[in-house]
Amino acid sequence: MIKINEYFISSYLTPGATRDNFLFEGCSLEFLSCAKNLLEDKKTNTISCVIEIDDSLEKRLEKIYSCFDQNLHKRIISRDYIIAKIMLELLSKSNGDSEIIKDLNDGISAFYSGDSETVKAFHAVAPMPYEITNFYRKNQNFELNFILKNTTNVYLQEAINNLISSREPFSIKVFSNGNLPTYFDQMGNFIQNPHDYMKRDTNSFIEDAPEQTEKQ
Repeated sequence: MIKINEYFISSYLTPGATRDNFLFEGCSLEFLSCAKNLLEDKKTNTISCVIEIDDSLEKRLEKIYSCFDQNLHKRIISRDYIIAKIMLELLSKSNGDSEIIKDLNDGISAFYSGDSETVKAFHAVAPMPYEITNFYRKNQNFELNFILKNTTNVYLQEAINNLISSREPFSIKVFSNGNLPTYFDQMGNFIQNPHDYMKRDTNSFIEDAPEQTEKQ
């Protein structure tokens, strides 16, 4: 099992420690698993919103993407999905309105089942990015953490990059085991270091775990 440097844990894997946007690429899958657990389990006054996307999820969404021919429509539903996932996480962790939580769950479930008509209907009530910002301004106590495993979906990544390029007042951290599928947002803006985010090499913060000796 890997051992992550305590400085890295306190600086980047403790909710509320960061104020800026950070990108961590080339992480091992084991590191991503540890990072996710720490970001979810550490108890602070900051809500840690953790969104995990992997290749199996992307495959589940392929059916719904195939229902839309135009790239514009695929971008719109991708934004709806990402923002709905974030809002669902925030409301669930802050004892939000149960009816809104149910509507969000129903909408997200439609993406997984490939129900294009429900996805279209959900767009009319899906939360918008500014609602995430408004939530922060009212609460001042959350951060967004994206855990990306073997992702290749450009539409989803563009929707995530929207948040990064917008320079939101809350911290956004993206952890990936590879490079991002794209560094453009949905408006064609190129996100770059250090203007939109700062990069950190996680390999520099992995320590050798002490060897276990057998009991005599």
